[in-house]
Amino acid sequence: MDPNAAVREIRKLIDEYTDLLEDDPSWDLKVNRLLFLLIQAWEDLDDWLFNGGILPSTWDQARPQGRA
Repeated sequence: MDPNAAVREIRKLIDEYTDLLEDDPSWDLKVNRLLFLLIQAWEDLDDWLFNGGILPSTWDQARPQGRA
């Protein structure tokens, strides 16, 4: 997997979802709320990592020993 491609795809999907919300705000509110929270969490994590934050512990623990 190319993590850079994954991040690009996730960002593209977030943009598409935002555009859809603007065009059709009548989607089921529960689904929208969950998706909004997911997107918010992803954007927070992305900003954190982009600004030099440490990896989430589950990601860091999954890293093989000796690799940075």
